[in-house]
Amino acid sequence: MLTVVDIRPVDPKVEGSSPFGLEDVFWQQDEKSKLVAKDEPDDGWESTISKLVAERTSPAVKAALDSLLNAPAPGNGKRTRKTGKRKTKAR
Repeated sequence: MLTVVDIRPVDPKVEGSSPFGLEDVFWQQDEKSKLVAKDEPDDGWESTISKLVAERTSPAVKAALDSLLNAPAPGNGKRTRKTGKRKTKAR
């Protein structure tokens, strides 16, 4: 499985610029308070990313997705008509 993670720095002063809260994992502040990429861990990023994915994986969401993907196809979109004549009110 190929996992692509966008680890571009975000501006922490801008509200909502860090929707996933990952800047502490991949970035650090330098002496000038600028965000710079952290050095790759000795064992690589794969174990770090796997841990992050495991922490953010929800069994309920997986079950819902599985249910959706395995649901029967919807009908053909045509309405069915009741048989018989319509009843009209006498005037």
